[in-house]
Amino acid sequence: MAFAPAPAPAPAPAPAPAPAGVLSKGLSVETAQLIERAPRATEGTLSAAECAGATGISHVGARRHLKHFHTTGDAGVSLRHGTAGLPGAPLRPAVVTPRSSLRPHSIRHTHPMETAQFVEILNREGRLLAAAAEEAGTDAKVPTCPDWQVKDLLRHTGMVHRWAAAFVSEGHTSYHPDGGLPDLDGDALLAWFRAGHRYLVDTLASAPPDVRCWHFLPAPSPLAFWARRQAHETTVHRIDAESARGGAPSGIAPGFATDGIDELLRGFHARSRSKVRSDEPRVLRVRATDTDGAVWTVRLSQEPPVAARDAAGDADCEVAGPAAQLYLALWNRLPFPDVIGDAAVAALWRERSAVTWS
Repeated sequence: MAFAPAPAPAPAPAPAPAPAGVLSKGLSVETAQLIERAPRATEGTLSAAECAGATGISHVGARRHLKHFHTTGDAGVSLRHGTAGLPGAPLRPAVVTPRSSLRPHSIRHTHPMETAQFVEILNREGRLLAAAAEEAGTDAKVPTCPDWQVKDLLRHTGMVHRWAAAFVSEGHTSYHPDGGLPDLDGDALLAWFRAGHRYLVDTLASAPPDVRCWHFLPAPSPLAFWARRQAHETTVHRIDAESARGGAPSGIAPGFATDGIDELLRGFHARSRSKVRSDEPRVLRVRATDTDGAVWTVRLSQEPPVAARDAAGDADCEVAGPAAQLYLALWNRLPFPDVIGDAAVAALWRERSAVTWS
């Protein structure tokens, strides 16, 4: 699991303007750009290697998306006023809606595109993690996890990636132990991490939507669970790697951060394993100030926390700020941006909310 404060994340860079092109189901704007400028896309001869090389998605994912594009002509949810992919038909312009222009709640648990979005995020975050770790060096200390060096971060995250992939690829329907940590360091460890990350991305991208396997939080499907969980796992640990490297960290989109807060409050800490307990009843409110409707009421007691996505009733303490900063603060990577009311409630969260691997 993600493990503990780092500089505030830099805002995500503004995306390039969307082209007048097509967006094959589940693909990014970059992939749409590739297909638009490649006439062979309509002839069924655009290779997975070309698509993967130009967009950064895996070859397995590229093959899956291109097969869908070639065989159905379905240009996806963002296609308007155009046709694409029909054998022998010209590629007429369509409008691609850039992901940055969607509403902040565009990543939701029940949306059919959710898994593809999470896999894209997982792909990007793992690459960023590896790059930061390589720049920092495997002996570097990890400020956000003071007991760790970068080598520990890579071993842990690489082990989790392989453990998660095995449930999906091998269909384990009950808990299955992880494979342990490798006795690797330096370049060999970085190569091992990258291989495991690539395997996880390819496994999730190519798995059938109805795959059955064990998972440990409520989700629309096992595949949706593992894609979401590993996207957040890898993002938090990417922040760890960037804290070891130093400099400004990469940004986290508010919609994704909001989803991560929801997973943590209503998923992880709803379980009996949560150590966030209070002798006297207390109410903590969590409010993302840059995202509509992103507010939670967390009721603390001697039982596991009970969180609801609302602002009902009075709160003893409110922690508030941009979604990305709150996300990292709740995972104990940053201080809370703003604490209103009884600061002891926020301190209780920081002292007892750690999620550890065991």
